[in-house]
Amino acid sequence: MTQLRCQPIHRWAGVGLLTVALFLSGCKDPSLADQEIPPVSIGPVETPYGLTLDENASPKDVAYVFLRAARDDYRAAQASKIEEQKAALYLQIALAAADDISGEIDRLYDRKSMPVQRSRDEAVYKLAISWTPTVAHYVDNFTDDRAAMQARMIVQPNLSRSSSNKPRSTDVLFRVSRDESNAMIRISLIEQTGSDQKRYWRIAEVGYGDPRPGLAAMQTTTP
Repeated sequence: MTQLRCQPIHRWAGVGLLTVALFLSGCKDPSLADQEIPPVSIGPVETPYGLTLDENASPKDVAYVFLRAARDDYRAAQASKIEEQKAALYLQIALAAADDISGEIDRLYDRKSMPVQRSRDEAVYKLAISWTPTVAHYVDNFTDDRAAMQARMIVQPNLSRSSSNKPRSTDVLFRVSRDESNAMIRISLIEQTGSDQKRYWRIAEVGYGDPRPGLAAMQTTTP
C-alpha cells in the first residue's frame, strides 16, 4: 500500500495557502500526484468509536466522530505513525459531504475559462486534509466521553446554506476551553443522499464561529 507523502508539517503549516493558490491557478494539483486518493461514497460509516453513522445518526454524532478522528490524526502524526494517521484521515474523508463539496467547486470555477483538473475524490481529499490542522490547537478537548462531548455542542441552522430548494443543513458548534479565547469550533453539515436513497448528515466545512444570539447557552438536539 502506498504511504501518504503528505508529511504532518506540510498539512499544519501551509495547506490553506497552498489550496487557495492551486485553486486560483486552475492547474493540475502537483501535491496530489503521488497521493493515494480514496474513493468517496455516501452511505453508512462504521467507526472505531462505538458508533455507526447511518441514516439515524444525528449531526452531533457526526461531529463527535469527526473530532475524535481529528485527535487521532493529530496524535498519530506527532508520533510518526503513518498508517494510524492515514486511517484517521480516511475516516474524516468518509464523513465528507462529497456532492456538496464538488458542486461548490464546480460553481466557483468556470471550467471553460479556468479548468480545474481535479476529480470529485481529489476535491474532497484536498479539503479534508485541512480539517485536522484547523482544529489541532484544541485536540486535548476531544475526549472519549461522547455524552460529555455532545453536552458541549450547540446545534443551529446554517442560514448561509439554507433555502427551500437545497438539502437541509446545520452547524454544530463545539466550545473549547484550552485558553482564554473561549473559541467555538464550527462544523457545518449538510444532508446528502446515498446510493441507497437514504439521507446522511455529512461535513461540508470546518472552521470557527459564534452561536447566533439567543443560542449561546442552549444544549440542543437534532433540528
